[in-house]
Amino acid sequence: MEFSEHDKVLVVFYSYPIEASLTGIFRGYEVCSPKKIVVVSTRRRADDLDRLVEILKSVFSDVEIVSMPILPDIETSIEEIPSFIDYVKKVIDAVKGYDICFVISSGSRIEVVSFSMVVDRSLLHALYISFLWGPWRSSFYPYTPKPIQPVHEVHSYGLKPTAQTIYVDDDTHSKLLRDVSILRRETLLTQYRFNLENSATPCYIGRDYSECSCRSMKIEVFYGRSPRIIVEIDDYCSPDSILKALYKLAREAYEVSLPDPVKKALNLLLNVSGVRLLAIEECSYGCQEDRDVALVDYIEKTRRRIVVDTNVLYMGIHNQFYENEHIFRQYMAIPLCLYVEMYEHQAHPQDPYRRLRASLVKLLLEELNRLNPAIDTHAAYTPCEVGIALSKQREVVVVTADRHAYTNLFKTLNVESILLKPVPISKTRFLHDENSRRISYAYYALSQLKALTKILRDELHSLGLSIEIAMV
Repeated sequence: MEFSEHDKVLVVFYSYPIEASLTGIFRGYEVCSPKKIVVVSTRRRADDLDRLVEILKSVFSDVEIVSMPILPDIETSIEEIPSFIDYVKKVIDAVKGYDICFVISSGSRIEVVSFSMVVDRSLLHALYISFLWGPWRSSFYPYTPKPIQPVHEVHSYGLKPTAQTIYVDDDTHSKLLRDVSILRRETLLTQYRFNLENSATPCYIGRDYSECSCRSMKIEVFYGRSPRIIVEIDDYCSPDSILKALYKLAREAYEVSLPDPVKKALNLLLNVSGVRLLAIEECSYGCQEDRDVALVDYIEKTRRRIVVDTNVLYMGIHNQFYENEHIFRQYMAIPLCLYVEMYEHQAHPQDPYRRLRASLVKLLLEELNRLNPAIDTHAAYTPCEVGIALSKQREVVVVTADRHAYTNLFKTLNVESILLKPVPISKTRFLHDENSRRISYAYYALSQLKALTKILRDELHSLGLSIEIAMV
């Protein structure tokens, strides 16, 4: 097939929230290498567009950025709907002389349809950028995995996709990620670096030309200088390779021969990272059909109010917060005793394992406080499972990952309760969009695990433990 070699302009209609627009622009830039980027919005979004353009100018020094907040808002200016297309025609003047890369996954239906009607289709490359949200919700490319945001060719007369690299300096990183937690920030920065290491692939899916293959990766768990677990990922852009590798890592971490505190530390890290996800094991009131269902889906399905035991936080419940903050804010309460226990763990780290746990407490409490959940002040006694049981609240369901507390305490006292277990991502059940969400969680776990090993390097070193995750 013949490819077009003309200079290109990237056209994106602003979408709210801003993350959707940024993703479209950054991925479009990578595959089109435009000389100019034109971003169009309604007049009502002029301030949002100014912020977007400021970000783009901090990243692109050699690309012309054109801002066009010219469109009427059809919700407040109904009388202008018949002339809407006339406003869109003004965009044509800004793209004359270029081949046009048009991101159709951003913008409203009337914007996308109107532009498609007035543009010269012999110059048009219509591109759709898919996104598998999961725990990546509210983040954007280049802080999200390129393999889960491929650029799809919808209409093109011969676009030869490029593999441009997006470089973001430290100051811009700080501005873009200033409102996120320490752990989330390092996870997103880790993903940015993974994307850089795979910048040679465009991850482009066309009718006659497709390419999305990446470098291989290796995960090694060392005790001292001895590698105890080695897991290889053949192709970082292959979700199957990622899922198989994480399943192997999750299994071998239970089986490996290590001193007990070291093995506990390793599995604690895998649970917090999301290599295993919290899922339903059983319920005191019967829920056999929901075995292995992710906790977030079970809450969304049942709409039961829950109160969580301390161990649930150490099992990585925060990973599911990111996918659906609303459902957790509405239906989850944190018992006061959880905070008491967590601060006690932070205050009295008596050995290397407890020092690791104390450092994790700081990260996990920040994740929890960011959610701003309801506090259950009735359950104040420790240990927390006892405090929860004695609070005698019948309108909530207790959630724990401690089988002994579940069997010997909650069930004995007839407290409605759910026993959770950490399940490998590939074995976790999702009640909707199962494949895409499983893939998203897998990529998130991999980036977060590497982020944790960086943040907790000294604590892991004191245990003689290290985890190396690197492209090869």
